[in-house]
Amino acid sequence: MKNNNHNGQPGPTITEPTSAEIIKTIETVKKQYRILLSRDDAIGFAKLTQELAWWQIAEEEIDPASELAKDISAIAQEYLKTNQGKNISQAEAYKKAMGSLAISASMERKRISDQMETILSKY
Repeated sequence: MKNNNHNGQPGPTITEPTSAEIIKTIETVKKQYRILLSRDDAIGFAKLTQELAWWQIAEEEIDPASELAKDISAIAQEYLKTNQGKNISQAEAYKKAMGSLAISASMERKRISDQMETILSKY
């Protein structure tokens, strides 16, 4: 799991899939859904799969001592201080951030699932 996205914020970094990953995506979708994706759709599907995997890991396995957890806590601390005038501990910020992360992860998984469904529905 990569800790920062292209904006330097905690989040998934989605890479261009390799030729092998594209082929694997085409084969997996064909096997699971009996749909033969185009190369372009396979690339999009593979990227969505990467993003989905990141959100699942992020929600389930963020170690409070990890750099990602520290980054998320720092962002939450700064947000609460700037926008709500609250000074809170890093532990409290972590707890609040993890609650928000769970909601965000759920919403992101739904968004990604909908995009995957859109790709599949073209066939």
